[in-house]
Amino acid sequence: MRLQKKSRLKKHNFRNNFAKIARKFYDLRAIFLSRILSIIKFRKVQKNATKKQTYQFGELTELMAAQFLEKKKYKIIAKRYKTKLGEIDIIAQTSQTLVFVEVKARKNQELLETILRQHQINRIRMAAQIFVAQNLQFQNYDIRFDFILFEKDLEPQHFEAFFE
Repeated sequence: MRLQKKSRLKKHNFRNNFAKIARKFYDLRAIFLSRILSIIKFRKVQKNATKKQTYQFGELTELMAAQFLEKKKYKIIAKRYKTKLGEIDIIAQTSQTLVFVEVKARKNQELLETILRQHQINRIRMAAQIFVAQNLQFQNYDIRFDFILFEKDLEPQHFEAFFE
């Protein structure tokens, strides 16, 4: 009889401890995300920002772009896919379409043509060709190149099929 009670107590304690840990994890996750968003919203990228700060800001905007795409029911396949010929910020899938996404953040409004230049577009295309060649399961998929822009308000602007 005592063994059964001890066994029940152990199971009960385990469940309670697990539930506490799960709650702490979700609380910490929520705090972490809210802090990141508050840092992004109130942080001004200065003209003399260091490379590290710029790099970190780029990582955060790419994270926000990936979350934005996931909310739109895209499946994220890769982030920061690098080749010798170029880099793709996000590779996503929606139904039978493989989407290569370039993410940019600007504090000033600029013409879209000046943000993403032709040589960058060519490098993205070449990296996309390499990705498809290395991942044969995507060979028969349609391919699309999207662009996500974050400006001062940090609201994502999604331009589907921005270039071909």
